[in-house]
Amino acid sequence: MEDLLRQRLAGQRGVLTSGDARQVGLSSRAIATLVSRGTLVRVARSTYVDGSLHRDGSPEQRHALTARALQRAHPTWLVSHYSALTVLGVPVYAVDLGRHHLQRSHAGQSRRGALVSVHGPVAGPRWRSGTTLTVSPAAAIIGTALVAGAEAAVVSADAAIRQGLTTPQDLAEQLARVATRPGRAVARRVLRLVDGLAESPGESRTRLLLVAVGYQVASQVEVRDAHGVLVGRADFQIKGTRVLVEFDGLVKYGGIHGREALAREKRREDALRALGYEVVRLVWADLADPARVVRLVEAAISRSRSAVRR
Repeated sequence: MEDLLRQRLAGQRGVLTSGDARQVGLSSRAIATLVSRGTLVRVARSTYVDGSLHRDGSPEQRHALTARALQRAHPTWLVSHYSALTVLGVPVYAVDLGRHHLQRSHAGQSRRGALVSVHGPVAGPRWRSGTTLTVSPAAAIIGTALVAGAEAAVVSADAAIRQGLTTPQDLAEQLARVATRPGRAVARRVLRLVDGLAESPGESRTRLLLVAVGYQVASQVEVRDAHGVLVGRADFQIKGTRVLVEFDGLVKYGGIHGREALAREKRREDALRALGYEVVRLVWADLADPARVVRLVEAAISRSRSAVRR
């Protein structure tokens, strides 16, 4: 019988309802035993997930797993907001992973429970991830802006655009569908701030910080020498200056391959500096200290101008 359960869990990507369990011959008592053993994890009434996937997954993966289970238990609901983004494999930032968001597909009132928010229907296309129904990526991003703010939505929007899941036009059309929703002004900011060129959440946050402190930036800038040969590409350039800004998550420099990557980065930066550019390298901790970022950038601007005068 447990073999049938494992097959059912595999076919449903790790989610199960009481109805599913009964179909493979499990009684309520058998389900309780499996929960006590950790084979299953109960995430809501009559709703379970694979215990090993739940234990071994990242917070985002556990959130997506539970969201898919909730949608299976309520087939007329769609996974929405940042919960849909986790299901679709889009990075999320600064969201409450302890709360799941779903949306009714038909008329009905919104309600907020201890751990789950169920929203009223909003027009727009449905998406399917495996057996799970979600709102569209654009709707998920706009919804995230409404409940978690512009920065959280822009980080996910950049990633979703880069992955080919949505476009700025999709976002604008979805924004028009929520014209009367509270927080629409915040969602409108997302359209102004997104560019879809960031290659990581750290890069998205770096761009947002640079813009917030008053800089105009160009993303993914190619630097070429006098012969047109590509010397390197930088995450950002402060417009009107010869200052380049790089976000460095540091994780790529571990082990022998990491040391080789670090050596390549140093050679690239040396080549950029030989062309008269200054490079400011930021890490995660810097993003929590805007004043430090301004000092680093202003010092680099000053050095670059001094070099030009010489």
